[in-house]
Amino acid sequence: MPINPPIRKTKIGGHLCYPLKFSDITSSFGTEIPIMDVGVSFSGWNAPRPHEHRQIYRIMTATYNTHRYLPLQPWSISIYPVPRELRSVVRLVLIPGGLDLIRAWFIEPRSKLWLAERHAFRLQFVVATGNLEHDTEYE
Repeated sequence: MPINPPIRKTKIGGHLCYPLKFSDITSSFGTEIPIMDVGVSFSGWNAPRPHEHRQIYRIMTATYNTHRYLPLQPWSISIYPVPRELRSVVRLVLIPGGLDLIRAWFIEPRSKLWLAERHAFRLQFVVATGNLEHDTEYE
């Protein structure tokens, strides 16, 4: 599966860090995923502010979207930052568990009807339980 170098990597404050590295994603996907271009971005959008504590932190979103305004790949992954002190805990549940969920979402068989719409698969870290939650959406 060709995964292009990150489309963007937003600079974030010193109190934050990204829970994954680009190499974590590429090594977890292996050769089982059908050939497709996947754009990867590290996004600081809506990142936690210093001393802000949330109950749930968005970690990753995998998206299929052919209705983009920019000429990017229809398949994409966005990684979002977490507070630095949570990084090791988040990585424990994300690798391999969360990445396995994302990989499974990518390799699902798709109908033409499915491919005609926008879809997203989101992973979030729940602080109280120390677990991941996931959900999907489509338009």
